[in-house]
Amino acid sequence: MPEEPHSSSFARGLNVLAAVVDGGPQRADEIARRTELSTSSVYRFVRTLVDDGFLEADGAGTYRVGPRLSRFRGGPDTGEVLRGLALPFMRELATETSETVLLTVPAGESALVVESLDSPLSMRLSFAPGTLRPLYAGASAKALLAFSPQEVIDRVLRSELERFTPGTPAKAALRKQLAQVREQGYVVSRGEVDPHAVAIGVPVMPHGRLVCALSIAGPEHRFDGHRARAEVRALITAARGLASQLEDAGDLPACS
Repeated sequence: MPEEPHSSSFARGLNVLAAVVDGGPQRADEIARRTELSTSSVYRFVRTLVDDGFLEADGAGTYRVGPRLSRFRGGPDTGEVLRGLALPFMRELATETSETVLLTVPAGESALVVESLDSPLSMRLSFAPGTLRPLYAGASAKALLAFSPQEVIDRVLRSELERFTPGTPAKAALRKQLAQVREQGYVVSRGEVDPHAVAIGVPVMPHGRLVCALSIAGPEHRFDGHRARAEVRALITAARGLASQLEDAGDLPACS
């Protein structure tokens, strides 16, 4: 089947993953039909997804959701515990800021959206739970990358960084940004994934260990300097509150 010439490799890989997440266990030829990719391309993507733990294969050549994602799919597991603890803080942020609020966790070299609350205002941004985003672009992702293990940072910096917009950082800029995020404890991104969108992200680190990130996102015309500073403070307060809740919850398994 012909592949769309302007479809990025990252987007095609997400389509392969989404086919299994949405459609259940499938063979490579079934994934190819759902995604309109060639079977050879599907095999290339699923090998990477299996290696990274997003998919797993059985002896019959069927691919299903792997261990990195299965813990966020129902049941009283890590994802449900994290959602339950985070939602009160997310609702408070949504009320206070009137912007889209995201809860993301590190998943290999991507950021996985675990929960989202949409803005009630017009021109809202929507990020459905289960969405994967690259770790190098956008506040919700870079808040995770900056505090990820050094080997993850090194892999991201060695890889080809796809440019989504003119604002997507190149490698030299990304290195400086990550150092700044670690120094100030938050990140503000402008138009790095979606043009004219602004996002603010803060890591959540119980006992100094990265578990997730909280972020807000909205169109740039709603983020002036004074309002952005107030929203940074609100996010930091929420992230500290969630970290304290996670510490009280005990030994929550790592989400990375």
